Amino acid sequence: ADSQVFLFSNSKCKRYFHNRLKPAKLTWTAMYRKQHKKDIHAEAVK
Repeated sequence: ADSQVFLFSNSKCKRYFHNRLKPAKLTWTAMYRKQHKKDIHAEAVK
């Protein structure tokens, strides 16, 4: 409706976008890693 152009890096991303899948539910996305605290590295190892 607003003539917004979407650019996708590959067909996988395009497919998920058109199927309206949320990035937070896809384990390989940055949003998933941030929400599930996977991007934090262990600083202190005992």
